[in-house]
Amino acid sequence: MNYIVSIHYNNIELLETQYKSIQRHIQGNYTYIVFNDGIEFHNDIINTCNKLGIKCINIDQSVHVDRNVLFPKELYGMRKLMNNPPLNSTNELYWKNMKFNGYNSELNNSVGSRHCDSAQFIINYFLNISDTKYLFNIDADMFLIDNINIDDFMENHDIASFFQGRRINNTKYWEYIWPNIFIINYKNCPNLKEISMDGTFLYDNNKMVCVTDTGGETGYYLEKYKNILKIKNINCKMIINDNEIDKYNSEIKNQKIITYLLKMNEINSGTGPNKELFLNDCIMHLRGAGSNWIKKSKEYNKMQIKLFNEIFNF
Repeated sequence: MNYIVSIHYNNIELLETQYKSIQRHIQGNYTYIVFNDGIEFHNDIINTCNKLGIKCINIDQSVHVDRNVLFPKELYGMRKLMNNPPLNSTNELYWKNMKFNGYNSELNNSVGSRHCDSAQFIINYFLNISDTKYLFNIDADMFLIDNINIDDFMENHDIASFFQGRRINNTKYWEYIWPNIFIINYKNCPNLKEISMDGTFLYDNNKMVCVTDTGGETGYYLEKYKNILKIKNINCKMIINDNEIDKYNSEIKNQKIITYLLKMNEINSGTGPNKELFLNDCIMHLRGAGSNWIKKSKEYNKMQIKLFNEIFNF
């Protein structure tokens, strides 16, 4: 069975649209599951899933307190320092990078660490579901706008993602799975119990050079099994600024996409639509609408999903 999953916790307006987009555009057999990490909207997510007939699995909030319960026992650096962080400015780079990547002084309950926890919860959950073939994870603010057949896309491949990376030095580059969108072949990938969705610290000659975003520790798994795994990149058009609409205009065949981007650019006073297109323009990402890391008002987020629904007829 192919499972399509998404973590929802903050913006309830996204859930129904995502479900409708999957119903319309996923080809082949699949099961869609919502993983509920909500606090304020916990019951709203359950009620919406019940109304739509969606399977909803609640993430035990205790996993955000003792993070070592979820992750593989090997500690690659992040959890070691999170358990014993520097208390003064002697490691300024540590705090600068932690803040930049979504971690704050309350590390076990920050946006970054909660995302790592929830992604790991999902990985672990499907280790115990024997019929899992492909696990397709998408962000709560990602929506299908064209047809996708998971089996066809993943033919002869084991892992797909819009892979992220960090430069360690002039010759070494650290690549890892982005937990916002990935597909994992549970039938072919070896020892998936070893994979960790946590962030990590990267070192060059024992000196910390940077902190990864969520999912950075998956780089250890990719490196260990690089001669076995068949990797596929999920392509992405980043249409953040207004000039990038013109850049991709001739490549985007779906006129509804162009219409939406132009309207969002207008709403944003010409600063750009701040959207992404994945997997050959089959998925649109309303960046920040899920976690609201971009600090937009509730009214703004409701408006952009309402406009999306109108243009794409959801």
